[in-house]
Amino acid sequence: MEGCAEAMQRALLDEYPKAFSQVSEAWLRSKLNPEDAFHMMPIPLKQIGLGAVGEKSQWPVVLRMILGWLGYVDNYRSLGLDFSDYKVAKVLTSNRNFDEVLEILRKLRDVHGMKDRADRIQSGVILRLAFGDSLVKELSPAGVFTEMFSSVTISSTNVGREESDWAVLLTQLEKWLEYVDEYRSLGLDFSDYKLAQVLAVHRNKDEVLEILYMLEGVPGMKNRVARMRTGLKFYISIASAEISDSIVTPEKAFYMTNVLAKLDGGANVNMLGSLIALSELDNWLDYVYEYRSRGHVFSNNDVLDLLIKHIKASRLSRILRKLRDTLGMEYRATPLLKLLANRRRRNYDDWARSELSPAEVYHLLSISKAIFILGAGKEGSRQHTALSMLEDWLNYVERYWSFDHVFSNGQVIDVLCSHRQTEEVIEMLRMLQYVPGMENQAHMLLSSLACRLQFTVRLNSGWTPKVVYPMMPISTAKLIPSSSGRMELDWPVTLSEFHDWLDYVDKFRLLGRKFSDDQVIDVLTATRPIEEVVELFHKFRDVHGMKHRADQFQRLLLLRSTAVDSPAVEHAVRL
Repeated sequence: MEGCAEAMQRALLDEYPKAFSQVSEAWLRSKLNPEDAFHMMPIPLKQIGLGAVGEKSQWPVVLRMILGWLGYVDNYRSLGLDFSDYKVAKVLTSNRNFDEVLEILRKLRDVHGMKDRADRIQSGVILRLAFGDSLVKELSPAGVFTEMFSSVTISSTNVGREESDWAVLLTQLEKWLEYVDEYRSLGLDFSDYKLAQVLAVHRNKDEVLEILYMLEGVPGMKNRVARMRTGLKFYISIASAEISDSIVTPEKAFYMTNVLAKLDGGANVNMLGSLIALSELDNWLDYVYEYRSRGHVFSNNDVLDLLIKHIKASRLSRILRKLRDTLGMEYRATPLLKLLANRRRRNYDDWARSELSPAEVYHLLSISKAIFILGAGKEGSRQHTALSMLEDWLNYVERYWSFDHVFSNGQVIDVLCSHRQTEEVIEMLRMLQYVPGMENQAHMLLSSLACRLQFTVRLNSGWTPKVVYPMMPISTAKLIPSSSGRMELDWPVTLSEFHDWLDYVDKFRLLGRKFSDDQVIDVLTATRPIEEVVELFHKFRDVHGMKHRADQFQRLLLLRSTAVDSPAVEHAVRL
């Protein structure tokens, strides 16, 4: 459906250009990345190659669309979000050759007030070409910095800016930062702490602060500069401490910096989504790595132990996931997430062994308190927190199943819908489909939710459970007795499907309509061998709260089997 929605938006923009302002306002509310916005616009669909743009009449349409997109980029930046002119160049060259993009920019220069902007984007395009070899060789940004700045000088900050080489310096610095981003996009690590180290090696503290002050005025760089200041402050703190101490331990560095104050925002979920807060953590983790490289020991277990002293494990997991999903910060987060997951799995195993229902764990994990905003997309920190908590809970449901306990998909939906609007649950599950490893479970839950939403329609239409049964997954589930080699771990899913159908039976009865347990058995035995039905009832006894009901089904089934050699009697005796 997402692809369909994008196609409709493209058609809307192509057919009605004036509608762009309304669409872009919706994008802005959800903080849609300009790169995604670009590909949702009709610009990529226009064939505007050098040979295809001979007719002047085509250019006004193309330029109007690009200008509209650049306006969206400006509005995106006004929210304090980063999207530099280099990134603009990167998007434009993502599906066009460089000559074609340069032709577009030459046309853009002729638009009133766009000359400087077009020149900056063109500089980014040329830079993209220049980065090619260095990125292929995976040259460290530190080495690239030395090469780029070997011929760039800057006078003391006491000399007026107009007498110094500020313009050249800032241009080169912006280019270098874009190289850092490209380097990080390859999955290579270069934190803001390392970035500050490079600057501090080549410039004195006052010069670096002045450089950052000037760089802050460059469009799209405000957030980036804030993170660089964080890295510089951390670097200076470490350097100052090492004057008196031969080595600063990671634990001392942790308390010496602002890591805890930034991350431990309590109920302030916006703090969790702050790039500056994540940069603080990434800087500290980078220092831990540096500490190890000097021959000292501070393991990932030590890292987790220190963090968990101050941050609950469930919240730390969400922080690390956010760190993993942020450009250039995944390198440190992934091994910590795996280690933390192993620890949490042990807790989940203990809960599952004690048959702690997923419904109870839902409240223990405080998922109902997580704020989720309809229509806000998946980029916001609140959305990320709510989805991470939901992922944690569904992982517990799977662990619960692995101990041969049952908590049906219908029960999962019931728990979710008892605390949230149905529309909210649908959007959460749709977004969960994009979380690695959660695609299948999210799809199953969406199917179960769709099925349960149809309950109302079917109940209002008076459809009996017998009529509904063939439409539900349980009707096609294979029920092979365990003696023939059925894997025990298949049962939780099958029992969940059976439970869903019984939920419909219960709702049908609540309307004052009759459908007895005998009729339940009639439906099952009409399409299955009696041995399978006995096996199903026997396994259903293990479902939380269903033992009495399963026993009742078995009694009714056995009462029907008056013959001593009945297959049902023989199979029940074996069980």
